[in-house]
Amino acid sequence: MNSQELYKQLVGIHNREMGTGITLEPSSGNTLFPEADTDEQIIYFSAKLEHMFFLFDLLLIDKLAGSRAIHHFLLYHLALERNMYPKAEELLLQLKSDVEGLRPSVAENEAYRMIVSLQSCFALGHEMSHIYYAHHQDIWNNHIASKRHQVISYKEQFNKDKPFLIKLLHFFSKHIKNLQEQCYDEAIGSDALLEELCCDESAWHLMGSLIREMKLDAEITAEVCAHVGLTLAFLCSKRTLENIYLDPGKDIRERDLRFDVSRHTLQNKIVWDYMDDFGKEASQQFQSLINDYKRRGEVILMSTWKKEMEHIAYLRYAPKGAYSLKGAKRLETIYRSIWN
Repeated sequence: MNSQELYKQLVGIHNREMGTGITLEPSSGNTLFPEADTDEQIIYFSAKLEHMFFLFDLLLIDKLAGSRAIHHFLLYHLALERNMYPKAEELLLQLKSDVEGLRPSVAENEAYRMIVSLQSCFALGHEMSHIYYAHHQDIWNNHIASKRHQVISYKEQFNKDKPFLIKLLHFFSKHIKNLQEQCYDEAIGSDALLEELCCDESAWHLMGSLIREMKLDAEITAEVCAHVGLTLAFLCSKRTLENIYLDPGKDIRERDLRFDVSRHTLQNKIVWDYMDDFGKEASQQFQSLINDYKRRGEVILMSTWKKEMEHIAYLRYAPKGAYSLKGAKRLETIYRSIWN
């Protein structure tokens, strides 16, 4: 089953179970993430999201080469957004070289193609949930209230049932204690963040239905579930890197960081429940993957951006260019050649 068939199957499951009439359309332009038209129940989707997840998954195999490719991928799209065509082409040719070096690692691995498609399915499931809530205000109200109560319970449990090492850490560092508590407070006071959490949870449930319908063997199911569990960590890393590249200001950086940390902290509980539904092996593989990503992959990713300082400085300080249809088409042709 190719990725487009998988996405249509996912939309079919959602429409059948939730009574929606969602359709998929290809997106135009430079958009990475799916975009939802809630009124028309249309989701515009680009294969570029698959490409981004592909590179993040390769980061788990080759940390240095993978991080270099991710930097060039994200910087290319930022340059293209600013109509900086010569800089975008320079970055694109570097990305092409990166991908050619990484591709042999997974050339014959069909599981990786499936994993990338399912990670993209999670993003689609999230956007479909936004459409559902937009057409069911009463259910939105109930789910937001329920999620707020759940987060309050998580906070109470966090303060009451801390492991000894966490208690010791909080005893010596009130700042860390306050930051962790703010993760809960941020969600409790924000309907927007609570809706994101509700949509994340709905996406996990939808993914569970999809994976079960695929009838994979136990070993592949465990590997797939574990990698899908990394999706949010990848998305948080993308936004953090873009804030580093463009330096939008302390207030925006801190706002996004609070949002992402709150979302990630609270999603950990949902993800673990999701893993437990698929058995002990899925939980163990996810634990191994998330530890590897957080302790090594993300650390290297966040420590290598300075090597791209020449590109970053250009994006920050050079004036935006004028749109050129010819320039955009030329770059799109080169871009497509990378993934064929």
